[in-house]
Amino acid sequence: MLLTQLALISKILLTLCWFFPLLFLSENRLEKLGVPEINLPIFVRLLGAAFFALLVGYVLGLYDSTQGQFPKNTVVVGIVSNGLASLILIYFIAAGRLNEWQGIARAAMKASMVLTGLITVSLIAGLITDYD
Repeated sequence: MLLTQLALISKILLTLCWFFPLLFLSENRLEKLGVPEINLPIFVRLLGAAFFALLVGYVLGLYDSTQGQFPKNTVVVGIVSNGLASLILIYFIAAGRLNEWQGIARAAMKASMVLTGLITVSLIAGLITDYD
């Protein structure tokens, strides 16, 4: 169960990095980080709220795992969420759709592509090896 716990801890930390800026940073601050102007700020805030909901689910799954229960539902949600995120980022990066992103924002998207892929693989491995 250690692999699953490490994957969930990693995902909790990564989700914190995603939801906090989207939900709380001003448009000006996001632009200073290198994110291009977003014309629909309500959708960015909703996305931040969705990331926060995922964060709550991952924290609850981690808690269940510390109580000796395998957090199957959380792991499955993590596989779907991270797997899709990784594939979307691979597509957009390969297609050059993030070329206008600058600085830390661009680096964060590339790092997120790698981390979500690794987390997906870790959660699948945990599901295969840890689920009874």
